[in-house]
Amino acid sequence: MRIVVALACFAAFAQAQAPDTSAMKQPMDPENPTAFIILHRSELKLADSQVTSLQSIGALLTMRTRPMKDSLDDLRPAYARPVALPTTPMTPEQRDSIFATRRATARLMGQIHDAGKAAREQAIAVLNPDQQKKLQSLSDNIAFEAKMSHRPLINERGGPPGASGGAGTRPY
Repeated sequence: MRIVVALACFAAFAQAQAPDTSAMKQPMDPENPTAFIILHRSELKLADSQVTSLQSIGALLTMRTRPMKDSLDDLRPAYARPVALPTTPMTPEQRDSIFATRRATARLMGQIHDAGKAAREQAIAVLNPDQQKKLQSLSDNIAFEAKMSHRPLINERGGPPGASGGAGTRPY
């Protein structure tokens, strides 16, 4: 019995010591590459000042987009999908409400995209040309491996409705 407990403790200790490399195999999020860049800082040979700049860019992006993403959640109706198609035609007010919601959603998604694009440009500008080339190479290799292993890429949705990370979860 003591041997079993000792082996279980040793296995837990060894697992705690093993670094988690699964995050390093995830493709770069095109809307916010700062986490990917920082995660691969040793391969990119980033200076401490570059890491600090990237952390600031990522934090600022999060602060800018969080209210927009919360607003998107507020636009989503309490029921995600109607159970059945309505048997009566929509009223003009209902139709106008749907159009207004779609316009607001498109506006917010555009703002989130623009904020991500600006953050991506800022993050890339922090890197020198050699680091930029290495980043592109890393990103391409990891995206290719993900595609070949049939793992969903960032912002791609997979799985059955309601599954974690699949359809029905936040698409942003």
